[in-house]
Amino acid sequence: MNTVGIVFESNYFCVWKEYCGLKPRAMEATINVLHIFQDFLYDLQFEGTLDFNRFFYYSESDDYQPIDREFIEEFVTFLVLQNPGLSNKTIYNKLSSLKSFFGFLERMNLIHHNPMANFKNTYYERNININFLSELECRKILRYALKIDPFSKYYFLLIWTAITSALRNRELCYLTFDQIDFATGMVRVDKGQKTNAKGIALPRLLTKELLHFKQYKETIDGDISGFVFSINGRRLSGEKLLEFVKTICKKAGITRNVTVHDLRRTTGYLLLAAGVSVRAIQQQYRHRELSTTYGYLSLLDSMFLFDENT
Repeated sequence: MNTVGIVFESNYFCVWKEYCGLKPRAMEATINVLHIFQDFLYDLQFEGTLDFNRFFYYSESDDYQPIDREFIEEFVTFLVLQNPGLSNKTIYNKLSSLKSFFGFLERMNLIHHNPMANFKNTYYERNININFLSELECRKILRYALKIDPFSKYYFLLIWTAITSALRNRELCYLTFDQIDFATGMVRVDKGQKTNAKGIALPRLLTKELLHFKQYKETIDGDISGFVFSINGRRLSGEKLLEFVKTICKKAGITRNVTVHDLRRTTGYLLLAAGVSVRAIQQQYRHRELSTTYGYLSLLDSMFLFDENT
């Protein structure tokens, strides 16, 4: 597909193309709507280098203002009028791609103001395959997990660790107490891992609870296996872990299918919602490429528009 013009020659597009981490079809869809966006700019006789932070010039005050919501709404009108045969679903998808593009620019600190941050796409409603848990859902499953065993807190700590550590299935099963530095909350991931051994951070309160859990297992249960989430002295299996997750989620009222990997993805959602940088999230995930992390976070723009209290 032709990528010539002020949009495609801009630094915005170059960085997006390098680090967006989208699959080819999704990239093609974004490039398609960027072509229409570029046509709109040319239709307005836009000239010069594309700078979304200094998009409008006001001669009265002799200063610049960033691209805004009103300009996006004008583009939507242009999109609809110039393409009368498009279905509402197609328009929805094009606007979603553009919104994702601006969201990426904002996360990369390439723009100071995201003109589509609170843009409500009203053209088409579609079901989104949500593969992570919201904060409300996390509270629900943690609450139920604690009810199962309020004394040892086994299930509670298992779920808490899964949604905040970004450990993979096997890494959770193989996790041992000697991997945890209880003074710093750092975990040395060197058992059952997919990549080279690296360190991750645990929440301070979780680290404290895991230390109490260690003492409980050794003194009350007599479990000296060293595995954090062992059962009767034996390492937790991946099949059993998945069974626990599905049962707890179902009992907590979450009707959709939830996997262990969804809990790993949830870590990124919680960190991003808390204002943690994408670079820091990449370190927690232990991704070699930043684009892989963006692939994990690709749905979050729309998720932040959801009302967690509904």
